[in-house]
Amino acid sequence: MLNGMRTISLALAVLTAAAFAQTPAAGPQFEVASVKPTPSPTERRQQGLPNVSPMKVDPGRYEISTSLGNLMRSAYRLAYYQKVAGPDWLNTKWFEIKAKLPEGSNKEQIPEMVKALLIARFQLSAHVESEEASVYILTVGKDGPKLKDADPDAATNSKWTPNAGGRRTIVRTNTVNGWTSISDLNGIILFDANRIAFADLVPVIGHEVDLPVIDRTGLKGMYEVSMPIPGLTFRALLAARQTDSNAAADPAGADIFKSMEKLGLRLEKGKAPIERLVVDRVEKDPTGN
Repeated sequence: MLNGMRTISLALAVLTAAAFAQTPAAGPQFEVASVKPTPSPTERRQQGLPNVSPMKVDPGRYEISTSLGNLMRSAYRLAYYQKVAGPDWLNTKWFEIKAKLPEGSNKEQIPEMVKALLIARFQLSAHVESEEASVYILTVGKDGPKLKDADPDAATNSKWTPNAGGRRTIVRTNTVNGWTSISDLNGIILFDANRIAFADLVPVIGHEVDLPVIDRTGLKGMYEVSMPIPGLTFRALLAARQTDSNAAADPAGADIFKSMEKLGLRLEKGKAPIERLVVDRVEKDPTGN
């Protein structure tokens, strides 16, 4: 998922150097874990192998199939725009992890467990580098936010349904909080979420601009959101499915800055330190299975 700013990721945070310590603290670790090489999705298609679920988190169990680079992004809680600098094979060599979680642990502790696993099994050593860069800074407008609080029960129900209001669903994703949907409405790409944390909304905004987005709103709630987005990536996907050559040809109304204004937010250019994780050492083959 190391795809520059076009990676769909998770929480937006500016990390401190202390977060990149090489020695696992006396914290949570997997009780037992199996780490094995596995074909990447491209290799699976080439070999005619079935797809596998990228991640499963069940009570007491954690399973994932992904690249070593993605594991590092998860372990160090990197923001969507933060990069991992290291060998090229970090993003092409995939591994399957099957692990048992210690009793009393929770899913919020999994990144620390993954970090401990990477250090122990792959001899991972890394440090952080930071440099001032051009960014977009996201703040609350002068009249305050105009975001609608999500229904606490929206994880399982919502007024929105696939194709509601003339929408044609392109991608619909279930999340830990509810669901998100990308749809086409008369050529305009819409992002809908029935219950989304603001921290998870920021990467959606970031994928529609050419610079990292730094969140300085202080918003911590769960929100119900429907907004037009440029959706260039999704337009390409939609174009591949088109039967009507005129549909979705005009991105009118898909200005992300106007969408922010309607939500009571401001998106302005500025400067901020951007950190990246630099890999000093990592082994290709894990130990300890």
